[in-house]
Amino acid sequence: MNSALAAPNAGAAEILLRVYHGSGVTRAELTRTLEVRAGVVAAALDAFKDAGLIHSDDLRYYPSLNDDTDAAARREYARLSGARSCRTCGCTDQWACEGGCDWVDENLCSTCDPTTMRLNQRTSFVVVEDDATYVETELADDECVRLNIRRGESVCAVMLTPSEAIAVATKLLMYASAAENDGELL
Repeated sequence: MNSALAAPNAGAAEILLRVYHGSGVTRAELTRTLEVRAGVVAAALDAFKDAGLIHSDDLRYYPSLNDDTDAAARREYARLSGARSCRTCGCTDQWACEGGCDWVDENLCSTCDPTTMRLNQRTSFVVVEDDATYVETELADDECVRLNIRRGESVCAVMLTPSEAIAVATKLLMYASAAENDGELL
């Protein structure tokens, strides 16, 4: 979903970034805040709209309503700005993944790295549809992961080392990706 704009084009990149991180911006606001000529703003907005990256009402411009365009918009931002970007999701230092990410390789962010396991909470739960089965994960002080799997009245506890937890998470991500590609819901 690249626009027809030639790269590099820092002004157009900044316009796209402002549309995605604003709550609806006007051409006049972009012209004034970015100190870019009105014709440049209009051309960039039209190109982004034609590429399906943004939409507008009578006055304001917003990110596209399509769920899959956020990554495409980040890639377009990287193309136009020349910024380093993730090969998977297109994030950059200026436009990171939701929740934040770090670089684990020259062009791979921590959110997209299947070997990186980020535990933002010490404990989390996954409940199966029937409410009788759930999995509780807990990060222990020694960085091991404890899984408490409850099915009805039966409870099974499993301790995973960090490397085992990463291996399990990697396999789950691969399974989820394969199921998503096959069009199956998890």
